[in-house]
This record gives sequence, C-alpha cells and structure tokens, in this order.
Amino acid sequence: MSVKLFLDFETTDLKGYAIEVAALLLKEKEDGGWSLKGGIFTALNPLAPVNEEVVRKFGIVPFKLLAYPRFAEIYPTLKNLIDKADCVVA
Repeated sequence: MSVKLFLDFETTDLKGYAIEVAALLLKEKEDGGWSLKGGIFTALNPLAPVNEEVVRKFGIVPFKLLAYPRFAEIYPTLKNLIDKADCVVA
C-alpha cells in the first residue's frame, strides 16, 4: 500500500520565506480509500517582511505571525512526515 504526503506552503513573496505549511500524510487502504496517518497545519513566523500584495490577498496580519513557530521549529515534524512517505506531492 502506498503512503503519500501532500505538502503546500504559502510564502511571503517570490523569495519564498514560508508563512504557512500544510502537510497531510495519507496511507492507501486495501479498499482503495485513504486513511490519515499524520499531518501538520500551522502559520509560521517567516522572520522576514511579508509582501503587501500577499497581506491584501490573504488577509494576513504580519505582526500576528510573530506568535507562530519558525520553520526550523516545525522542521523535525515535517521531516518525519517526509521520511514516512513513499511519494511527496507538493
């Protein structure tokens, strides 16, 4: 049975500082369905300015991001999910 990780990031701008991560680890079941085996969904403190267009488009309040973890803090969890996956879809 296959294990797939579906991964998405939102970023500050084209320089790519992450401000949100969503990852779902799904395992294929014998009946063809999928079961959730893990995941993470959180905003991130990018430690960088957020582009004004991104702020307007997504309604982000940059100072509120200061309360969220930095990417380095969630990386061990994310790496664990990646290591368990047969395939990563980003």
